[in-house]
Amino acid sequence: MTFKSTPTILGLLLLVSCADEPKMASNSFVYENFLGEGRPHFESTSNRLDIRNAPYSDAQVVATEELTDRDLPSFDGAITRTLKPGQIDVHENIATRVRSFGEINTLPTELYYSESIGWVDTQFTPEDKPAMLMWTSEGHCLIKIANKVYESGECSTESGRQWKLISQPVTETWIELKINNSKGWVKVDGQQVREISRNF
Repeated sequence: MTFKSTPTILGLLLLVSCADEPKMASNSFVYENFLGEGRPHFESTSNRLDIRNAPYSDAQVVATEELTDRDLPSFDGAITRTLKPGQIDVHENIATRVRSFGEINTLPTELYYSESIGWVDTQFTPEDKPAMLMWTSEGHCLIKIANKVYESGECSTESGRQWKLISQPVTETWIELKINNSKGWVKVDGQQVREISRNF
């Protein structure tokens, strides 16, 4: 005996709600912070600012705020996402020091600054095929080997000899703002918001 299923109202509602949710590539990596030293200060590039409910370009716009001052208030949070890792060619075995964060797709700020994760000596080989996720600060970078994420203080560069950076990683940064009665995310890409200074 066979049964034929029919969609329920609940099922249809779930399908609609899922369709509105932003989609993220399964291999993307997120660092829950901005990049570089100091704290950035931002301004809006126009008098209107679209605020989204999540840090994705296809996320729902929850509000469009009219601004009288383009100087933006302090932000509540930030994330930097790797859209495309940088390609690294390892020419020979490399002795270096790293911090290992394990098999993660998201690196919280607290974990990055945790003193419990110390520097250890290790060796990279051509078979490791590392990829650069992003530059962080002071010449440090995050790299990925297999499914593990590491911080390195001796990163490959485009003029490197033992290991060479073939292409730079492509990243995007979002900040979480509260403006008037609206709270949400905006992308720092120069289209709506741009960085104008750093406080050290």
